[in-house]
Amino acid sequence: MGSSKEEITKRLSRAAEEIAKAASDETDSISTSIQREVASNILDLKEESAAQKTELVALKSDVNALKSDVNNKLNTVNQNLRDLHKSIHTLLSLIQEEGKISRIQNALQCIKSPDHLDEFNKVIVSILGCFSRGEGCNVDKHFKHYQNREYPDPFMTLLKVTIHPLIGKAPRVAKDSNEEWCIWYE
Repeated sequence: MGSSKEEITKRLSRAAEEIAKAASDETDSISTSIQREVASNILDLKEESAAQKTELVALKSDVNALKSDVNNKLNTVNQNLRDLHKSIHTLLSLIQEEGKISRIQNALQCIKSPDHLDEFNKVIVSILGCFSRGEGCNVDKHFKHYQNREYPDPFMTLLKVTIHPLIGKAPRVAKDSNEEWCIWYE
């Protein structure tokens, strides 16, 4: 009996060794298989990463090109707006100048023919003529005999009040650098 227990123990021991060896071999096989699969997955991920990096670089290049294109278009729009602003400003200036000329011409038409004018109206016509040429008029120089040198303010006020309704605005009356009375459209 003893030998049979011993034999059973040996067999069990060999069976246990074979099972342990088979388990070890299986573990090695599984480990190797997992390592291969992980290595393959890492390679796949590296390839995908490289492809995505290439796509990202291309996408970044496209975005930069679009950004540059948008900036160019914005610059063009801004320049067009500046040009439009200048054109509108020029047009408004021309319209204002045309309005000024039209008001002066209407004022001259409101006054009767120069042959039938009194002396004061001749002064007004002369001043309006200066305005139509874009000039001011030196009242002291041209119309000394119409004003009282000691009291020029009433005459200047009369000129201003008379011309205002004719041209639609009060002209500017002041002394120039030579201390002579002048009148301007502005």
